[in-house]
Amino acid sequence: MDHPVVAEIRQVVEVGETQITDLQVWRVGKRAYSCAMTILTHEPSLNAAVVREQLALHEAIVYSTIEIHHCPDC
Repeated sequence: MDHPVVAEIRQVVEVGETQITDLQVWRVGKRAYSCAMTILTHEPSLNAAVVREQLALHEAIVYSTIEIHHCPDC
């Protein structure tokens, strides 16, 4: 999807060496979006609850599915 909400999601999540490796975004209402993402990170404390809290700053994102892979050695 080529929409500013995609850039907003990436800006919130991709901090430091944390990367979104797969991102799907769907419009689910006039001003509402759902997303599913896979994240690769070196940050051991990063979990889905933390990401959802960060995404909550963007009211347009109403639902998210988050898969996180921790990679301490790569």
